[in-house]
Amino acid sequence: MGDLFERIRMGVERRFYSCLTMISPELNTRVRFRKLNGYSPNLRNPVSFPEKLSWLKLYYYPNNPLVHQCADKFAVRQYVDTCGYGDMLNSLYGVYDEIDDVDWDHLPEKYVFKWNFGCGLNLIQDGKDPLNLPEMRKTLRKWRNVKYWNYFAELHYKGVAPKLICEKYLEASNDGDLIDYKFYTFSGVVRAILVIARIEGEAQSAVFMTPDWHFLSDIPRKYPVCFHPPRPKSLDKMIEAAEKLASPFPFVRVDFYDYIGEPVFGEMTFTPAAGLDPSECMIDGNTMGELVHLPT
Repeated sequence: MGDLFERIRMGVERRFYSCLTMISPELNTRVRFRKLNGYSPNLRNPVSFPEKLSWLKLYYYPNNPLVHQCADKFAVRQYVDTCGYGDMLNSLYGVYDEIDDVDWDHLPEKYVFKWNFGCGLNLIQDGKDPLNLPEMRKTLRKWRNVKYWNYFAELHYKGVAPKLICEKYLEASNDGDLIDYKFYTFSGVVRAILVIARIEGEAQSAVFMTPDWHFLSDIPRKYPVCFHPPRPKSLDKMIEAAEKLASPFPFVRVDFYDYIGEPVFGEMTFTPAAGLDPSECMIDGNTMGELVHLPT
């Protein structure tokens, strides 16, 4: 009964915020921002990191064609290749407009499905459990109809033609999942790296590191467990690629995996946590908000 009430509550909440976006994306952002942060955002003269990300989300990124391309998890592959880092793209098994287009008999034992127009719409087949095709089709079809941009007023996802991507499943060499390396880039310069360790897809511990791999900050409010990750073998390559990919933008988070000592591109995220409550820390005495230079 509790699960039913929670699903009903989430459905009502989703419809409420979607309606706010249709009235005004700024209204959605203001209501959500205050709920999460306890104060109303200053969108006319933004100062804090979430205020500036919210400003970019509302007034700059929706009008930038390159942002639209790079927010699209399929179209961004062309951008990565154009920048000279096509060798860092994960192996692609297929791209489909409809779930019924998938040729299930020709897929390998392990793979990852993901939709290209949002966050968290990933389905992993790691070979541990028997393949349940009816359930997989049902989940993927349900996700296809999600208007992800509408819920959080992330307009740079609006208009993305849905594509179902099937990629290689990257296995960690030890227990647990691969470590995420999330490069916080400001005007094309990596200033911090958010390192997240996951177990079975769930974030367990995280830490901010400097580009030269010194401890920068823990994140106790979001990730109570702090750890000291070893320096990835491909760190220098990941930093080089992240800065090249991020050079046209005032801020973007560029995500990579280190797979068998080589970098594998993940995605580009322009509004972490929808720009409302991103993980952040001080860098050389500056807030992340101070490092974001908004376009005039």
